[in-house]
Amino acid sequence: MKKYAPAVIVAACFFILDRFLKVWFTQSGEAVKNYQAAFSLSFGFDILWLAALVIACALVWLIFSLLKKDALATSALIILLLGAGANFYDRLVYGYVIDYLQLPPWLVFNLADLLVVGGALLLGLQELKKK
Repeated sequence: MKKYAPAVIVAACFFILDRFLKVWFTQSGEAVKNYQAAFSLSFGFDILWLAALVIACALVWLIFSLLKKDALATSALIILLLGAGANFYDRLVYGYVIDYLQLPPWLVFNLADLLVVGGALLLGLQELKKK
């Protein structure tokens, strides 16, 4: 488990930084309330919660199944799960995700989104490395 400590610590620091930035941007009035799913896709509320629950359970299962087999994939999943967890926290507490980084004209996101994408990219790189 010690070999995963750096990934957990880095991801946890990003999680805390994301929380701080969400509060800061919300208080400054620059935050965007995102009621949609990823990439601003609109789904029924019940389907979104069910999908989030199923995906979170699958990620936790994958982490435990890979713990002793693949350090990079496990680290990537931990990073991805913490990013998803930060946005899930927003949905539970506020009913929407707080976004604060904007790339006009259409892209608005947050640090947690970057963790999700970064974790997914690491998983992709790991798969390419295997081939």
